Amino acid sequence: MPYEGEVASGDSLIWLENSRVLREFKGTILQRVGGEQTSPPPTLSPPRSNWCPRRVIAIDGSNLVQRVNNGFPGAEAGLLMVSVVSIKLDLLHNVAPEAIPEPSVFHNMETACTLEAALPGIGVVQQGIPDDTPKDFFRRKVYETLSGTVAGNHESLLETLRTVYEARERGGGLKWCPADGCNESHVHKQGEYECGCSRREKLFETDILRMHEYFKDVGSSGEAHGRLRDVVEALTLLNILRFFAEKEPAYLADCAFVLDGPLAMFGSIASILPSIRDEYLRLNEKARSANNGKDIVVFGIEKTGRFFQHWEEIDWSDEKGPRSRFPNKTVIALDNDYICRNIEISGGRGKPYGTETYYGRKVFYKTNKGEHVVLNTAMLNKASGDFRRNDLNCYPRLGDILDVMDQLATHLYRDGFMPLTRAHAHAAIPLKRGADIIKSLLEDD
Repeated sequence: MPYEGEVASGDSLIWLENSRVLREFKGTILQRVGGEQTSPPPTLSPPRSNWCPRRVIAIDGSNLVQRVNNGFPGAEAGLLMVSVVSIKLDLLHNVAPEAIPEPSVFHNMETACTLEAALPGIGVVQQGIPDDTPKDFFRRKVYETLSGTVAGNHESLLETLRTVYEARERGGGLKWCPADGCNESHVHKQGEYECGCSRREKLFETDILRMHEYFKDVGSSGEAHGRLRDVVEALTLLNILRFFAEKEPAYLADCAFVLDGPLAMFGSIASILPSIRDEYLRLNEKARSANNGKDIVVFGIEKTGRFFQHWEEIDWSDEKGPRSRFPNKTVIALDNDYICRNIEISGGRGKPYGTETYYGRKVFYKTNKGEHVVLNTAMLNKASGDFRRNDLNCYPRLGDILDVMDQLATHLYRDGFMPLTRAHAHAAIPLKRGADIIKSLLEDD
């Protein structure tokens, strides 16, 4: 770590060039199985009907961590925002194909609501709580955040979590009390409750997600805040689907639901993944029963990462350059064998890729305008839960999803999808504005 203003001299580069350790390391870097890719990726041809949903419900979240001046070096706090945007596409059905819609049509198409939370970081405790610690304050804020609701007459996110969560011995709940300095064994209960130790430490139902384990005593608390954002996004989508499945199941046949990012749970929060998969199966069966066998349209979109990078690499030709190898409307279905050989370094050993983390299946799509998309289609049936398969049964209503992607692309951003750009507009926290909000939350009266 250099001093502030110190510039590297370049002496280390001479040492690295002559280092035997580095030469040996270069020889151990795992190459793609079989060297360069020789076999073509597996493609699909799902049936298309130019389907247009009545509505698209898009969910996106963002979080910002900012240093604050409260007397402790490195103290910080954060803001979390998750937006739900409903875009009423059926209003466009009444507009003649050649006509230019009135501005009011576009204004009336969109409604949005936003879930917000202020989160503590290192060096921030709650006033009025004796011997409080930043980690314990964060645990309380996780509980309060998940106690929020999307609709006033519907269950909270915590009730959604409680309903779908099943305690599992392997990779499941806590063994020890999560409160700082307490080593008592942990017994999970609902709501707020006390530890059985002499200190009667305050515990919360949401401790079972173990997000506090990512809360650092030094450095940044951004990872812990990001884990909470992922949970809120996933539970918000599930919460909305449960609302319509119970009250208006016919709504699910004609609407599309999209999440910004992969349909996945990483780290400690993956303990709820099996229950999320089971709930999607249950909701889809209920929707099928009410809608003549029609599955739900649920998908996520990845805009960055290894899979997107691989999609860019393979859609290349020496003659024409980037995005020229595959024709528009190409659909590539990724099974475990292809992923292990070309994208993830696992060698095909152990469980198939995604078994422990995903409730969606990966699909590459090149839109009718030549844009690149990495889709995650929700696992809604038993076939989609088999990562070694990649036939059409693994991707319910894939053709309808692709129709939506073609119809709602936006040229505002490369590979843009209009519903997500609107959701992001409501969830994004401008850096300067976000910092001012955080500071105002912690300033003395």
